[in-house]
Amino acid sequence: MKVTLGKFARSNLESQTEGDLASGVQAALLHYTRRLRSSDRPVDFPRFRRDQAPAGDAIEVPVDAEIESALERESERQEASVEQLAGHAVMVYLADLEDQCASSEAWAGGRDSSASEVISSGPWAAASRTSVASSAERA
Repeated sequence: MKVTLGKFARSNLESQTEGDLASGVQAALLHYTRRLRSSDRPVDFPRFRRDQAPAGDAIEVPVDAEIESALERESERQEASVEQLAGHAVMVYLADLEDQCASSEAWAGGRDSSASEVISSGPWAAASRTSVASSAERA
């Protein structure tokens, strides 16, 4: 699947995945499609961007057929291209990582050296089969 990432998304995803961009995109797409099936659905792709071509660097990432099918259905519902939705999925994933990190920091009483461990071992990690908790469950 072709995924276009702007500078912000690319640099943040690279920092979260220690430079393994393809795995980061795969994790983001998995995370996004899981949220589509949950009661905590992700925010829709912005309407004002639907007529704009994705901007940034395009990469090809192998994607499971089930994930690709879910993205195709969702792109039809939102009247956006699959490529636009894939880039949006990365932004949703990064926002959720930030939210998880901030929640972990608040619980721990501030940022400490374990923050990087939280990110690499959390329920959103690429190899994880555990779904991400909804906002209500995290509260």
